[in-house]
Amino acid sequence: YALNLPSDPEFVNFNFPRRLKAAFDGPSTWDVATCRNPFEIYEFYVDIEWHFCRYLHNNKGLSWVSSLYLSNAIKEFLNHIPKGYRPKQTFTFDELFVEEYICRRCQNIFWLNGIMVCSILKSIYYFADYLVEHEIIDISMATKIKQSCVNLFVKSRDSIDTTNAARMLFKRSEDLFGGE
Repeated sequence: YALNLPSDPEFVNFNFPRRLKAAFDGPSTWDVATCRNPFEIYEFYVDIEWHFCRYLHNNKGLSWVSSLYLSNAIKEFLNHIPKGYRPKQTFTFDELFVEEYICRRCQNIFWLNGIMVCSILKSIYYFADYLVEHEIIDISMATKIKQSCVNLFVKSRDSIDTTNAARMLFKRSEDLFGGE
């Protein structure tokens, strides 16, 4: 069965303390250019994932499960790097880039998976606040990122399956992003 996967104690003993350190201390650097290879780039964004998870729990009041889900969505987005390329910027939230990512990541046969779309957009929306708090971007850039999320939500609504729960739960952008 799938739930009876083997657990490697060496892997757990190596990774768990590192992840906890990242959750509490944050990344050792905010510059992806310091990473020398794809593994280090991946680990760089994993550290940010765990720190962002703690931020979501402590600052946004989300449960640990919701925090981990949204922080995982950010990690997957940030690690979406074409093979053979290195990121030029640590964080890229260009609206077209996000839209292309959503179209690739969330597409079912005929529709977009609405829950995945909303999760990605909500995680990016919150991530903008996280970056402001850590003085990585300013409030005007965060506002642009958040507006892009709203724009993409509105744009994607017609591409989400009419029977998808996201379409029923989030009829307006305010339903997903709140009144911020």
